[in-house]
Amino acid sequence: MNAWRFGFWVVLGWAACAVGPVAAEELDPSVFAEISVPGERFGLRQDNGLETALRLEDEPAATGTTKTPPSPILAGFLSALVPGSGQFIQGDRRGWVYLGLEAAGWFAYLAVHDAAQQGETDYQEYADQNWSWARYDTVGSCGTGLGPDGDPAGEREILEDDYNNNRDQFYQDIGSDKVYACGWGTQNQRADYQSMINDSDNLYNAASYVIGGIVLNHIVSGIDAAKSAAGKRKAVSHSWRWNVAPEGMAGLRVELSRSF
Repeated sequence: MNAWRFGFWVVLGWAACAVGPVAAEELDPSVFAEISVPGERFGLRQDNGLETALRLEDEPAATGTTKTPPSPILAGFLSALVPGSGQFIQGDRRGWVYLGLEAAGWFAYLAVHDAAQQGETDYQEYADQNWSWARYDTVGSCGTGLGPDGDPAGEREILEDDYNNNRDQFYQDIGSDKVYACGWGTQNQRADYQSMINDSDNLYNAASYVIGGIVLNHIVSGIDAAKSAAGKRKAVSHSWRWNVAPEGMAGLRVELSRSF
């Protein structure tokens, strides 16, 4: 029996070293001796002198109950709606990255879009000042391949229709279509006008790319939040069992398990 007791306390000492400093609780030692640390439970149990079991398992921290992580669907939906929110409800500060990217994206979009609109206003005002109907009607040719081509009346009718019903198309036509080139005071003015249109169009394209980046941030944030929540809800367990039954001694089983 002394050998049994010696083995018993060897196992106890080994387990105590594995879990770190502990504090004893008042329980009936003949039934269950338990030593606990924050977030863990460690115990030795002897049943009618036939078996001794050693267990190590999670239990809520001493400060309160453990909060259940949100469902992956909820976390993913919230972050897809407002990037970072699905991370925040899990206590994950990574949500600030997604929220910051969202704010920066909208700031960039507004700045670029406003610049594109201002560029559009500028080139339209430039056209109003430097292109005239009178010049277009009176100048038959203003360079090789420039000027009315075959059907001046029909070409003018199309341009008038754009001016009255589709002003944006009108401003595009007088810059890009050679049949309307003679309405400009000089061809250098026309070249400058085309450059202004290109600059504005490039800014509009850049704004659309920024919107694409914002949408991508929503998608990535939603996927990240869902995967993080799923990982936190999934319990991963590890167990080790050791059974020793020397001749003339009661069976001894040592079991260690941990879930997180």
